[in-house]
Amino acid sequence: MLDVAGSDKYVPATAWTLDNDGPPWDTGVGTGQAAGWFGVALLDDGGGDDTYQAGWYQAYGAWGVGVIVDHGGKDTYLGYSRSQGASDYGYGLLVDRGGANDRYETLHNSQGFGGTRGIGWLVDDGGDDSYLAVTALQVGDPQSVPYDQEGSNFSGAQGFGWGLRLLDSQFRSLFNASGGLGALFDLAGNDTYECAVMCQGWGYFYGTGLLWDAKGDDKYNTWHKYGMGGATHLSIGVLVDGQGKDLYHYPAGGIPTNGGSEGVGLGYDQGVGFHIDRGPEADVYQFDLDKMKWGEVMGISRFPGIGVFLNEAGDDEYHIPGQMGAYALGMTDMPGGRAPGSMAHSIGLFLDLGGTDVYDVKGSPAKNDGNWKQTQTTTNAKPADDPFDPALDHGYGFDGTSAWPAW
Repeated sequence: MLDVAGSDKYVPATAWTLDNDGPPWDTGVGTGQAAGWFGVALLDDGGGDDTYQAGWYQAYGAWGVGVIVDHGGKDTYLGYSRSQGASDYGYGLLVDRGGANDRYETLHNSQGFGGTRGIGWLVDDGGDDSYLAVTALQVGDPQSVPYDQEGSNFSGAQGFGWGLRLLDSQFRSLFNASGGLGALFDLAGNDTYECAVMCQGWGYFYGTGLLWDAKGDDKYNTWHKYGMGGATHLSIGVLVDGQGKDLYHYPAGGIPTNGGSEGVGLGYDQGVGFHIDRGPEADVYQFDLDKMKWGEVMGISRFPGIGVFLNEAGDDEYHIPGQMGAYALGMTDMPGGRAPGSMAHSIGLFLDLGGTDVYDVKGSPAKNDGNWKQTQTTTNAKPADDPFDPALDHGYGFDGTSAWPAW
């Protein structure tokens, strides 16, 4: 499908909106827009302020290739599952050019989603863009199980690599399928990212997720948990923000006993997670509520893993309420202990390499121009349930001045 010019609308023949009609099914309205099933599907639009709407499968590849390329204009992309650069066993790519202010909206597994043996990329070259994985709970949506029981949708978006694992009631494996590569690249502009769970540079079960924002004063919002660079279950997740005065916000949405923690440089169950903020501008990290009574944010490893938080420079602010601060900022956590004979190392690093920083944090030795080292367990469990081994568990924090070469 080639369109040379004009402000165009690619929409379902039947009128449909998420607010009025609820989540779409994979055989519902607008299914398949630049969707390559065992083949190649290409939609190329030469310019104009365009609207792209689909229920499922927008710029999606399954045993094939699906591509949308838009060459200019202020565009709107509405695709609610496996959309906007997504793939399983194939390649999905969405490229938006022209530097205008674009809007992307989804629910699940989109905006740079890589499922099993899939590569899904979303690339936007500039403009003040907004990326939304809807956080308002969609009641009865099976794709959000079990997070709907926590009052939250499941996102799996904005640079998410996902693998499938099915367990029985005794947590024994029934079926496994390792994840792919999901990535979101935004090259310029003051952008806004909002999602609920497992998003913004996140990996799950042998998947790899990447969010790379080159520059701009950006705002990141993980409404519930598991966001902003991290990985669970033998996977990799990376968030890199290149330049700009950025806000990283965890509102703690969802039910009162869950949400509001876990992420921002988290390596969980042999996962490797990086949160990297470059540039000399002042950044703010804001956590609103201490719902879960633990933090596990900003350079944390669990079960074990590798979690790294790095902020290059700037007069930064870290606001972590309640007990969360005691379980954050360069720590390790081993609830349940290690398997007998295991010698797996666990590493949690917090590094702030410049500026005069503010730590609004309780229960932590973190401070401006200081360094700290973990010497005991930091979990809410009894020490007997979370043995700390200094030979294997390495939690470190550093706030000082250290030059990092330009990339």
